[in-house]
Formats: sequence, C-alpha cells, structure tokens
Amino acid sequence: SWQGRLFGLMEGATPTEVDPETLETLGATDLDGLIPQAFSAHPRRCPARKSIFNLGLSYGRQNTLDLFGLPETGKARRVTTLELPYATLVHDFAITDKHAIFLISPAVLQLWRAILQVGGFADLFRWEPERGSELIVVPLDEPSKVRRIQVDAFWVWHFANAFEQGGDIVLDMCRYKDLSSLDAIGGNELTSPSALVRGRISKNRFTTEVLTKDLQEFPSASPLALTKENKHTWMQGPNGLGRFDHERGEQDLWNNPNGQLASEPVFVPRPKAAHEGEGWVLSLILDGPSDKSFLGVFDAMNMAEGPKAKLWFDQRIPLTFHGQFVA
Repeated sequence: SWQGRLFGLMEGATPTEVDPETLETLGATDLDGLIPQAFSAHPRRCPARKSIFNLGLSYGRQNTLDLFGLPETGKARRVTTLELPYATLVHDFAITDKHAIFLISPAVLQLWRAILQVGGFADLFRWEPERGSELIVVPLDEPSKVRRIQVDAFWVWHFANAFEQGGDIVLDMCRYKDLSSLDAIGGNELTSPSALVRGRISKNRFTTEVLTKDLQEFPSASPLALTKENKHTWMQGPNGLGRFDHERGEQDLWNNPNGQLASEPVFVPRPKAAHEGEGWVLSLILDGPSDKSFLGVFDAMNMAEGPKAKLWFDQRIPLTFHGQFVA
C-alpha cells in the first residue's frame, strides 16, 4: 500500500489498483507514466527515508532496470535507470538506509521463446553460469555513482533484510547454486535447495557465510528491524516454519503434522512493540485430512510451540499465492 492506495503486483506488468475497503478492481496504473513496462511484486520500505522503493525491468534493444522511489508524501519518481548486459529475471532486491542492492544472475531470457510463447515459464530462461553474477550497488543519495561487483554465479529469489555496518553492506538472502528451483515450482523435484546466507560487501569484495540450511525460503523480518541489524529472521523450511536467532545462531522450529503444509510466514508486530521479536507470525496452512485450510497464528518467539490460534476456512486454499502482504 502507498499513500492510502492499494495495489496488486506481479513482476511482469504494471500495478493493478484495488479499492482498499472493498477490494474492487480499479484498473491498471503506470503511476502517471512513471512505469515503462513492469513493477516488481517485492517493494522494499526504508523507514529512515520514509519511502518505499521498487524495481521494474524493461526488455527491448536495451534491457534496463529502473529503481523507483515512492515517498510517504509527494510524487513517485524514478531514482535511476541501470543498463543490463542481457535480458534476465530479477525477482527481489535489498535496501539499506543508504543503498539499493541488486543481484544480476545469469538467468538469460530467451526473448524469442517469450514472443512465440514456446514452452512454459521455466523454459524461457537459460542458466549460463560462465557469465557469473553481478552485484549492483546504488547509493540512494548519489545514484549515478554505481558500483558493479563481479562474483561467482548464484541465484536468489528472496532477500530477508540488509543493513550498513562499519562501512560494509550486510545482506541476508536465500541462496541457490543455480536456477533449477524454477522447474521445481511446477512440481518437479528440487535438486538444488537453498540456504539462509549472510553476504557482506566490503568495498569491491563480496564474502558469504551460511547461517542455516534448515530454513530455506520466504524470509520475513520484523518491520521494526528493516534496514537495521536484525536479531531474528522467520522463514519456511521443508517441513514447517521457524525462526533463526542471529545472535545465538540457534533455530526455533515448528514441524507441521503429517498432512499439513504451511505457506510463507508473515510477521505482524504487536501494537507498541518494544523489540523486534514482539509480535505474531501468520501462515496459511493446508490441512490435508480435512481438505480445508486455516490461518495459523504463532507466537513469534516460540515457533516450536505451534499455532496459538487457528482460523478455519470452509474449504481448502491452494498454496500457490505468495507476495508482499499488508499486515
């Protein structure tokens, strides 16, 4: 949501505005001509700047990535436009108080397949690891002074959080060795699982540290910790949900019962919360035996205890929907 307006987003198109009260579709919008082609489904909020940032890809003779700024007051603007070496997929990015960070990985879009609609979505991209990956660091105050850092090829669907630390940029991400996870979305076996990894950018050097392999995707940090050094990250694992404690290096895991599947965790802070862990984690859970779904409400700091409350639906809800939720 932005300035009282609510949008439905998907990375291949402009936003669709909906009525925040009735959810009635109001129509597509390019924010008064600002968005040329697309607007990602993973906007990032920077509390210190009182602004939301987002990216948008454009394909053509020149492939580009736009960084947009949507302040709490005033008009949306294009912060900068970055030229890309090839048409690719950028699903998410990271933001700190000072920088926006983009990972350009060698998932090369075969435009002819897209134009002729040959194959499924996963068939549109070819993984070319010999190209390596590139980290693009954009200073928000001086967006023309871009840094580009070449690194070994890897893939990221989602970033958890990012922050500045002693001149370095620290970012937590769900890292894959390649793009084979794209095939798994359609039901194939996941041959290259991810891990929660902490990356550190020191000038033009990039190093990584694996934090856990037990929690793998859909990371969520407390809104109170965005762009700060967060102490906790909530995530989905292969058999449930959990919390990673960054200070202790420990995990707080809930393994879902047989026949249940949990969707991504959404963190909701308690009103007037004093610290980042004070709140609830929501997850839509499919219960196979009853063929129904329920919204599970977890104590954020005691995930292993399971849902404190269950709000049942009269039917099952497929676990295919994912995004940036308003909570």
